[in-house]
Amino acid sequence: MIGAVRSSRARTRRFGTSLLSLTAVLATVTAIVWAASPAGVGAAATTTTSASTTTTASGAFYPTGMNALGVTAQAGYDQVVFQFEQKVPDYTVKVVGKPILASPSDKEVTVAGNAFVEITMHPSSVYDLGGNPMYTGPARVTFDGKAVVQVVQTQDFEGYLTWVVGLTEQVPYVVMTASDPARIAIDFQDPSAVTANPSFTG
Repeated sequence: MIGAVRSSRARTRRFGTSLLSLTAVLATVTAIVWAASPAGVGAAATTTTSASTTTTASGAFYPTGMNALGVTAQAGYDQVVFQFEQKVPDYTVKVVGKPILASPSDKEVTVAGNAFVEITMHPSSVYDLGGNPMYTGPARVTFDGKAVVQVVQTQDFEGYLTWVVGLTEQVPYVVMTASDPARIAIDFQDPSAVTANPSFTG
């Protein structure tokens, strides 16, 4: 149901049979926006990088740290993907309203859109445990999608990392995870495909 809190312990629900599997989506993704941290960021940071793990010379490896953000348009939905160094952290996905506040400053953050979904991950950060950046993309990504118009970081504090997705309107969404590479993917249905009483399966 729209507005319900989704967590890593919740059962994943799909909003129709038109969705591709996560594996197929990520294998055939045509990214309009895909920001990632290149190998070797930081003077004494990355020494070895693979699809699922990073070893750092400083011993600052953060397995649930975020290293990439993807926003893509697919047939019937827009997809937002958060990628992590080795493991998917615990997460909560929920509908939120204005004002949208940054943490810990409590300053209001402007996010484009008419409806908003907040994703909080813990423990996670865009920095490794030594303070070196893992994700070097923008903290505000604007996207010309049918559903998604902006993705904005609002928190990276004491192991809590939060992003807010701005939508054209409130639409059904589904949350999926993958392990190699470690990812959380959220599919937001194209508003033109939304019915008055959507059917969920899965």
